[in-house]
Amino acid sequence: MNAGSARNIVLVHGAFVDGSTWQGVYDVLKQDGYDVAVVQNPTLSLEDDAATTRRVIDAQDGPVVLVGHSYGGRSSPRPARTESGGAGLHRGVRAGRG
Repeated sequence: MNAGSARNIVLVHGAFVDGSTWQGVYDVLKQDGYDVAVVQNPTLSLEDDAATTRRVIDAQDGPVVLVGHSYGGRSSPRPARTESGGAGLHRGVRAGRG
């Protein structure tokens, strides 16, 4: 499976912001026909944020492209690495600098 076949995209925000920072990206991806979910991490601890991200990934139907910005790039690979055969493809992408 490759990222090109995934229709589900999970966006993870960075520190000191919330999921609304993905609004422009969310709108473009939805317009292009993707199923998009935005993780709303509490940013209280890395473990809590990884668990929140895991729940959003698990709620998707099929392969997932996982995109984390800044701090989101630190919390998103954890659930991706611990994937045990459920939802399919998970990619942690670290974009930009915090």
